[in-house]
Amino acid sequence: MNNKFTFKSTLLLAFTLLAFMANAQKKMWSGNSYNFTINSATNSSSTISWTETTVPVGLTPGTATIGGTRGSSYTNTFTNSTATSKSCSLSVTETVTNCATTNTLGLEVFATPTFTANSLLTYCFSQATAPGTLNAVVANFADIKSITGNGNSFTLSYQLYNSTNSVIPGTSGTLTLTAGSSASSGTVSLSAGQLTTLYTVLNSQVAGTYTLKIYGFSTPTTPTSTEAGAVSSIAASPITIQSFLINALPVANPIIAN
Repeated sequence: MNNKFTFKSTLLLAFTLLAFMANAQKKMWSGNSYNFTINSATNSSSTISWTETTVPVGLTPGTATIGGTRGSSYTNTFTNSTATSKSCSLSVTETVTNCATTNTLGLEVFATPTFTANSLLTYCFSQATAPGTLNAVVANFADIKSITGNGNSFTLSYQLYNSTNSVIPGTSGTLTLTAGSSASSGTVSLSAGQLTTLYTVLNSQVAGTYTLKIYGFSTPTTPTSTEAGAVSSIAASPITIQSFLINALPVANPIIAN
């Protein structure tokens, strides 16, 4: 009887963790919080434990939050302090009457996208002229481009900020950056229409310093097993891609004839 029960318990464990095994790898952004679960509806007397393994230098797991029935839910944030992606493993072990099954999910944690800022552009008040191109260049594109599956693209969101870091209304827009493992470029440009809108607003501002920043950076959210979604750190701290200096015009003086 014991042998039969042991076999059945082990078989139940295999089916319980089958969905977890199907997700061979999860691609994640550094600094984002992610939740992982297994089916807790079966094996009601089991115990469940989670472990991070093979964690390399430069990758730091946060303090995990365990929830759900018998700890079937695991939520954590992994921080990648390097410029390239880092991989580790997340293991879940379920035990029934001293019989344990362990399954492992690979995690690849990508560094936060970085941008190369363009040189400062200086204009006189109300006289700014739109350049032919205005680019957003992803500096670590060679590393992060493989985070998307099936050749999906990144979506970048930008807007203009004043010297107090307040958003200037009417200047937001989105850019699409082709990703996928075969992509070769990390540069995307504002369209002619986007530049016209930006410079119309810029010419209506008072003298001062203004910055165009990327405040959103994301991949598609499906399939959720491989895509990383939005980069939370960029939303919290937008990244400058272009600075503008608007100088005041000299005060007009009448010509004095002697």
